[in-house]
Amino acid sequence: MLLAAHNPRSVGFIYLSHPDSESLQAVSNAVISVLASRNADYFPQLGGDPAQVTILDEPVITPAPPPLTNRFAPLIRIGIALLAGLMLAFFIEYLDPTVHHQDELRKLGVNILATIPKYKS
Repeated sequence: MLLAAHNPRSVGFIYLSHPDSESLQAVSNAVISVLASRNADYFPQLGGDPAQVTILDEPVITPAPPPLTNRFAPLIRIGIALLAGLMLAFFIEYLDPTVHHQDELRKLGVNILATIPKYKS
């Protein structure tokens, strides 16, 4: 939205931001209405006299891209989940190291169906 005063050098811009375009359109229309009708309250340098405000351009509502935090949130969540999963697997292995060898399984009374031999190079 572009504003101009009676003086050709006095041009002002108002930038508004809101995630909902319909609400933003309503707010920009309210800003135009207030500046056109009650501008003496907002320009104290005029001594209470109303300013002649002319709207040069109609408000243009353009959608803004979502913030970076919203765009990268899935990747961040996957990274945190992967890290948490690795940490949990490490702590489970570290805190409960009861089964590493066949002898330990036999002591627990578990039958061994098959074994994978160690790779020797």
